[in-house]
Amino acid sequence: MSKNLHLALVVAVCSAASPVLAGDAPLSMLHVNPGLWEIVLTPQISGEMPVPQSVFDKLSPERRAALKAAMQTIIARQNEPHKYKECMTSEQLAKGFQIGKEEPSCKRTIVSNAATIMEVREECSSNGGTRTGHYRFEATDSGNIMGVVKMQITHGGKSMTINNTIKGQWLSADCGDVKTIQLEH
Repeated sequence: MSKNLHLALVVAVCSAASPVLAGDAPLSMLHVNPGLWEIVLTPQISGEMPVPQSVFDKLSPERRAALKAAMQTIIARQNEPHKYKECMTSEQLAKGFQIGKEEPSCKRTIVSNAATIMEVREECSSNGGTRTGHYRFEATDSGNIMGVVKMQITHGGKSMTINNTIKGQWLSADCGDVKTIQLEH
């Protein structure tokens, strides 16, 4: 898999693991240090990639088989741990580990928002598909976090389940040349 595709999938999974809290939502109370973090994301992905049947129907049988095989290979490779560095600003931390843009089709509910635990539920629907998620982050101290992200994505009669465990360790107040996310492997 190309490094760009790999990074795109990690960012997609991390984006799902990083809820953006809506405008009037209270700021995160999770007490962790801003700066450079090393994150290890260990996913468990099962099911089928939620690609509508109409996409497959437009392909020849050979191309359809090749696409299905490629998607299964991507899922299998994504079940390996990913390590990356991320520059977390105070603003991102205040919004609940914000990565990416807020999605207007999503409703987020803050379950817990305290100094050591942040828990969010999310329900999204767009283009005939749905995504539900439950995100729980725990700051064991200001330089270490643990998290669990559970997601279900459904589209076109196909469902994929993504369960991630996340461990993060603060490295430095200075992010150096890391501006957003830098994939290590």
